[in-house]
Amino acid sequence: MPLLRRYWLEAAWLAFAAVNVVAILTLGYGETVPFHFIFLSFTILYCLRPWALGLTVVFVVVNALISGIPLYFSVWNGPQGLDELTEVPLMTAIFVVMVWHVRRRQETMEELRRSSERERDFVRDASHLLRTPITVARGHAELLCESVSEPQMREDAEIVLDELRSLSAISN
Repeated sequence: MPLLRRYWLEAAWLAFAAVNVVAILTLGYGETVPFHFIFLSFTILYCLRPWALGLTVVFVVVNALISGIPLYFSVWNGPQGLDELTEVPLMTAIFVVMVWHVRRRQETMEELRRSSERERDFVRDASHLLRTPITVARGHAELLCESVSEPQMREDAEIVLDELRSLSAISN
């Protein structure tokens, strides 16, 4: 049961594909509609749950067979021409393009995540490296404020201390 819970979407797709395979085999016309439903739903499934490349290749082949063989029998036994079978490689090619796009997007998102992580690390490290000299400078400015009796020097030391407080708040 835990396996079904984990792969419920894939199981639902298999049931949907099975219903459409039956429709391909039983319809006297329009059998490419359920065929397209199979490929469209397969594409949506992959977009929601992209698989590893090897597994994707296996699934593409299985999907082409699951949907293509019934289409072949329907064309063979019906009034449609063999040109209907061109749908199988065409839809497979479209799916492969979509797989390429999804994989490119995944790689881009992973690079963006790594870049964001590097930026976060840089800001954290820079903040840490700035806190110590700012704290030391604040300590000296506070001592200067307390020990200076000349008003202009005290005012200048207060300005320095205020600026160091601002820098300290930024680094925190």
